[in-house]
Amino acid sequence: MPPSVRDYLSAAVQLKTALVRAKPGRQEWEEAPPFMRSTAAAVDSVQDVRQRDFGAQYDTALRLKEEGNELVARDPGAALERYAQALAVFLWFDRGPDRAAEDVPLVCSADRLQGAEREQPEPTALCRPASL
Repeated sequence: MPPSVRDYLSAAVQLKTALVRAKPGRQEWEEAPPFMRSTAAAVDSVQDVRQRDFGAQYDTALRLKEEGNELVARDPGAALERYAQALAVFLWFDRGPDRAAEDVPLVCSADRLQGAEREQPEPTALCRPASL
């Protein structure tokens, strides 16, 4: 008897489960809420500011947060998008250059701080929320 659709679906689920277990970054991605997953597709201005100093990053994140505050009453979806982009300045999922990576690590910009910016008490703690 040939395999049924159910057999194929079961095999696909098993493969997906094995993939998630083999790639810790992928597991974190799979468990993340949608707003957090959206950090993998940051707008160009956010991607650009990630390469700049902390002051520029802070200013951009604050501007995006304020835009979200202005939108929250009339367009909650757009507000959430702005808040997610503000977060994405400092914390994001990296899907790789071809955007097809199976391992999707969570990147924290605090890990890249230099000099006096790095001397904050445990800056990486800022990028590790209690739960995603």
